[in-house]
Amino acid sequence: MQDISLDSGRGARDATTGAGADFKLGIADFTYGDLYRPQRLGRLTAIFYAELYEADPALHDALTSYTKARGATLKGTKAESDLLIAAAPHLSRFVARLFGVERERAAHMERIKAQDAVFAFKNFIMRRAVKRVPPEKALTVDAQATDAALDGLRRAVFPDTQADDAELAVARMTVRLLAWEEHLSKPEAAEEDGGGEVRREMDEAYARAARTEAQTRLKQFEIDAGGTEATDERAAFVKAALRLIETWASVHATQEAAKSRVRGWVSFRVPHPLNYEHLVQLERPDAELPERMRGLEQNLRRRDGFGLTDQRATRREVLDEVHYCLYCHERDKDSC
Repeated sequence: MQDISLDSGRGARDATTGAGADFKLGIADFTYGDLYRPQRLGRLTAIFYAELYEADPALHDALTSYTKARGATLKGTKAESDLLIAAAPHLSRFVARLFGVERERAAHMERIKAQDAVFAFKNFIMRRAVKRVPPEKALTVDAQATDAALDGLRRAVFPDTQADDAELAVARMTVRLLAWEEHLSKPEAAEEDGGGEVRREMDEAYARAARTEAQTRLKQFEIDAGGTEATDERAAFVKAALRLIETWASVHATQEAAKSRVRGWVSFRVPHPLNYEHLVQLERPDAELPERMRGLEQNLRRRDGFGLTDQRATRREVLDEVHYCLYCHERDKDSC
């Protein structure tokens, strides 16, 4: 790695060759070297606050008061974190523009947003599925038959999810069906839609399901959902499909054998109490020497040299932790 030093008069320089390493930034009249000059940093800060005032005067005033008091007025309160969270998107956009990485930032945001359906599905499982299909009922359901019914629905009606991994596919199906359900339950929604886009999506989905095995399998869920004799056939289809997903989700949250199919899905991962005195599971193999202890065999990971044994979290697993942080923050709790 080359050593980059700063010359107080000319900005950043490569200490090895003496060649100038300065470059223009995305804010007019600023260069990289200015980031190391207090006066120029002050000017850059003023530009940010001026732009923040244009975008949100109330937030600007609150943040200005907070910084002038060096955080003393809100220190350690939920209001402090609320203020910083509200200001963060503005600072994120400003820094992205400063370094000319708006495109990369937008692409990163799209990758994150693509996972939103998973967390909506997680909420659906906990707040709806396991309540409408309680454990005692889920234990009596044929898990394989339900799994086959859901897979058939996905293949017949939601072919655009075939490129997704299984968790994202089921989540996207569920989110779309929930949107249709909401549309059907609110007459004003149909008026706002102009009777067009949402209705057309449902019609196309229903047409794809017609006269397929998926439609046949849904019949039992129409009955389970309370009967559909007097309802619109599209509404009956949406109702039965959601009942199928409710049943499938509750079965996979309840039956031990079915749980293996969703092992690793963040949708089914729920918070649980931790005993901080026993975070590592131990066993004592020698009754005559109780001081001797070791970790459980199934938890051991052999290390080759200095390589990490931790496989690291996936993007989705990281986002799951972020969502949990947001959940706790909104309730002013520390449940980590």
